[in-house]
Amino acid sequence: DEEGRYWLHDIEYITITDTGSDNIASLQCEKVISFLKRNHIPFVRVESNGIGKFLPSILRQKLAQQKQRVAVLENYSSHSKSARILEAFEVLLAERALNVHEKIWQTPFIEEMREWNANTNCKDDALDAVAGCILSEPIRFQNAQINAKDHHTQQWQGSSKPFTAKTNFEV
Repeated sequence: DEEGRYWLHDIEYITITDTGSDNIASLQCEKVISFLKRNHIPFVRVESNGIGKFLPSILRQKLAQQKQRVAVLENYSSHSKSARILEAFEVLLAERALNVHEKIWQTPFIEEMREWNANTNCKDDALDAVAGCILSEPIRFQNAQINAKDHHTQQWQGSSKPFTAKTNFEV
């Protein structure tokens, strides 16, 4: 927001219980689409390095089949998970600028956060996903309210007197 705070409204751990299916990627994409619809999200970033190279095209195909207008942005990351997580969360947590909805506390996300250690192999998929969201957000500047009576600025023309150009236009 304009104050520099971040708000985590929803998170979903995608699991596929139908292990007999040949098309697990399609089932995952269906769950992603459900999440996108539920949260009215106009675009999604999909990490496309490694095994996930084919996921963006499957997701686009599934979105088209359901007539959903959602942009799929491919994201390639060359940084380690640990580096991304630290970069995204370190300052936000130190500044107490990350706010989470109460339903997030019912998920494993908070536990992942508490137990995460950059030097060990612990569960961090949700942390990595949220870190990706945070890092892809544009920088927002505070909304400065300036009262014209209290704030004197120099004229851009270099003079404090207004200047009106002579024109042949009738306004």
